Amino acid sequence: MDWTDLESFSRPPPAKGGPCADPGASWGHRKNNLLRREDEPFYGYYLPAGIMMPGENGPAVPELARRATVSSCRHDPVRALVPVLTAMPAARIPLGDVLADSGYAHRDADAWALPLRAAGAALVQDLHPHDRGPKGTHEDAIISNGNLYCPATPRSLLHPGPLSRDASPEETAAHDARTAELARYKPGRLTADDADGYHRAACPAVMGKIRCPLRPTSMTQGRDRPEILTPPEHPQACCTRKTLTVPPEVNAKTAQKRLPIQSPPPLLRPPHGAERGFGRVAPVHCCTGAPSGPRVHVIRARGPSKPLGRFRPSAAPRCVPPAGADACSGDRWRVRGVFGCRARRWACRGGPGSPP
Repeated sequence: MDWTDLESFSRPPPAKGGPCADPGASWGHRKNNLLRREDEPFYGYYLPAGIMMPGENGPAVPELARRATVSSCRHDPVRALVPVLTAMPAARIPLGDVLADSGYAHRDADAWALPLRAAGAALVQDLHPHDRGPKGTHEDAIISNGNLYCPATPRSLLHPGPLSRDASPEETAAHDARTAELARYKPGRLTADDADGYHRAACPAVMGKIRCPLRPTSMTQGRDRPEILTPPEHPQACCTRKTLTVPPEVNAKTAQKRLPIQSPPPLLRPPHGAERGFGRVAPVHCCTGAPSGPRVHVIRARGPSKPLGRFRPSAAPRCVPPAGADACSGDRWRVRGVFGCRARRWACRGGPGSPP
């Protein structure tokens, strides 16, 4: 998504007022191509448009303009385009990923982010400089860059910033390393949003991402994970519970597209008496197929989250058979002796850059 300026054919109206040939146009501002990088006024319209692009590592598609609108400069181009985009699902055109720059992301959540998410869009946007970095807390967890983070997250990691266009390979590798380390401190998403927009998230130490003395079980993880060397003497609210309830107003404006669901650790699995087993399977990562824990009972998802559907042929573009799984007739997958279509999977999602 982006917009450009469309200058009117007419001369602007006189400074003292009076008629002109194009009364529907208005004064706006645009960036020039000069070295001083100053905005300049122009008389005309804003032209926002949405272009179809191929997915990452996906097949090539024609880069066609799917939707566009022209609005006077006296109106906000973002608010003028949102009704056009949200009407696409009714025409059987799913929105999918919506890539936008900071000009769109900086708008109020009610004007841009919330209507598009309600229409099924997944936002991938460049945050405005005013929206980057720590922006308050929720249950003492740090709100930063559209995500929640552990209170012990190093402050130097909370200001990553975007790479420049002419970044060298070394700068790109260093940026990716900092982003991967920052993702270790991010609570793991356990459930999808319910009807009211709430979801559950777990402490990163409980998820096995970091080592923290306040979570003794996490200290058994490998030393390749970050370790909290000086835990707080008086633990914060998020450190005294294994999971948090995150309301929809947290990161409503800056939340980004969520990655596939993670498998929860043994600490978060219910006791044996509360399980309704459909068989015993070894949990595997939904993308890599690597084992992610001991053999456990696969249970039905409960609580306020939406129930997860069974494996079906329509899910093939999103999920691939785990490594070592044997495909069987009827588009079903056999995983360690149990048909995948009979198993329910946990609903846990993380943000961009989340480790497995």
